Amino acid sequence: TPTKDKKLKPVIHITATTGSGHICHLTPDKLGLKLADMLKTTIEVLCPNEQLRQELTFFIDRGYMELAKAQKVKVTNLIQVMETLKVKFLGTVKESASFPFYHVDVNEDGMKERGSRMVTQMYGQRSTFIAKKGSIQASSMRQGGGKVRAGRLATNQPRAMANEWVMETSNGDATRRIPHASPPESIASNASLDRQAEYHFRLFESCVYVYTREQRTQDWFLLRKFLFSSTSAHAVFNLKAAEFFNTPRLNRLHEEVKQTVRLNPTKVVGLDNVDEHEDEYLPSQATRLHARLPSNQNVHSNCTASFWKGRKLKRDGYIKLLDDLGIDHPDSSDNSFKIKNCCEMLAKYYTDKAKERADSYQDQDIGDDDEQAQKQASIFIGTCILEIKTHTGEEAVTNLANDIIEVGEFTETTVGTEEFERAIPNPAYRSQVCQHGAAGGVDFVLIAFCLPGGLPKRMVLVNIPSPARDPILELEKSLMDRYMPGVHDGSQSDFIFPSLGEDFSKAYGYAQEHHTLELWFYIWLAHKKDVENNGTPPTIRRIIDIVTSFWNKCMGNVNILRRVVKSARAVRGKDSKPGALFWFTLFDFIFYQNFYVLLGLQSLHLQQVLGFVSQ
Repeated sequence: TPTKDKKLKPVIHITATTGSGHICHLTPDKLGLKLADMLKTTIEVLCPNEQLRQELTFFIDRGYMELAKAQKVKVTNLIQVMETLKVKFLGTVKESASFPFYHVDVNEDGMKERGSRMVTQMYGQRSTFIAKKGSIQASSMRQGGGKVRAGRLATNQPRAMANEWVMETSNGDATRRIPHASPPESIASNASLDRQAEYHFRLFESCVYVYTREQRTQDWFLLRKFLFSSTSAHAVFNLKAAEFFNTPRLNRLHEEVKQTVRLNPTKVVGLDNVDEHEDEYLPSQATRLHARLPSNQNVHSNCTASFWKGRKLKRDGYIKLLDDLGIDHPDSSDNSFKIKNCCEMLAKYYTDKAKERADSYQDQDIGDDDEQAQKQASIFIGTCILEIKTHTGEEAVTNLANDIIEVGEFTETTVGTEEFERAIPNPAYRSQVCQHGAAGGVDFVLIAFCLPGGLPKRMVLVNIPSPARDPILELEKSLMDRYMPGVHDGSQSDFIFPSLGEDFSKAYGYAQEHHTLELWFYIWLAHKKDVENNGTPPTIRRIIDIVTSFWNKCMGNVNILRRVVKSARAVRGKDSKPGALFWFTLFDFIFYQNFYVLLGLQSLHLQQVLGFVSQ
């Protein structure tokens, strides 16, 4: 409840259950009331048995800590009262000299300590810092996500002190996993085209792990950190030379991959010039959030609220333009429209191609069986990965129109050829196509260039045979074995994450320091093993340390109580006396409690009617 210093109104101290918001105890604030005495009385009333108190956990708001300190009594911290009465606690803590962590927005001076307190930076990727003294743990959790914010928590609850992180799913049921596909049964040689397509797709599914169900989710960003995605693969491929290509075998494989992808880079990355390069030339995942260095004291533009607001306005303006032109477009979350249009265009192309070949067969003296085989071969080409590129800028759309004029709406090509380079002029797109084929183990990748609304205007079908895929896989596996030995195949479980340099340097990017990057490495490793062993979980919306997760979950219903009472606050008449406000506040809680009990009785009655609960 608000303090008397902030609000000129009566204060009633409430104790409610964290699971449901059921009010257990009310203590009206009186003159001379000490919070220590109030808390002691509340605990003794709620749990007279001292032995059972060890199972009782109090979630306490940081305002009470501050009030107890301001009262200038012998007990200056309510934590002492709860320890004396042998109950567990978990609560937020205000900034004070006794808290072991000192928060700064950006640690540009690289300070390690301030007095006896550890300096922690509030800007950076989500991270947690923990200190223990006796049975009490103090923790500082950095918010992340571009925000400059951190929370302080203290607890003596052992279950909240575990060195664990929680992955909260979107639908609240982590047991609803998608099992990994098993290899299909063999099919007859004369099976229909639909049966062949189903067989090859199921065979493809059985050869890969489906790590995430959607893109741009928390688990999607997590699993990309230490894997070769198309972004990081292109950063590795598109270099003339690099410090990490330091063996003859790695250099040979790198040259073979550059020939396959048709790259002619000029950049050289070494230890002496790594700080001079942008992210596109470094083998790291783009996070859109960057380290803040002494040389660049401003926040990166992508970290500001104005950037994202402007980006949304630009997107809204583009959608309005499409509406004015009468062009259909799906919602941003609907990808089926794009895939449907691409498939229709692909089917039309091969249908027309099959008709052309069928017409040419009529002029030749061939048997019916041979003609049928030729028609099937012209239609069924095998498993194919689809990559959709949407062009939104005016210059990009113009370039797309020029490409259609030069190479046509549909092109078939093979990696490593000049035609491949002409068909896909963008080097990053060529790397992406090759990475898709190598990672998926398929011979074909179809890249579709679309306008907003999922309207395909140009398509390129790229053949990536096995001899072209093998050097890519071998190069990536060799780099993993050299710099992260045994991590990906699970043969070495005691791998120690190496230092990449000084904290707050560009090497750590948005993670900012070695502690945070190492933390996310072990979270990534544990989640990767879990997915591979148990199947694909539901979409993960939040990854957070366990003590903060406890606080968020358990205080939710208590906050609902506050919001309900606040929204239904009584309005005093002009003739009401000052003391009436106390009664109105008390009645608010009484009415809330009665309503809560009524709902519980109605739920119990319904269960009895349906036969779930006996009379």
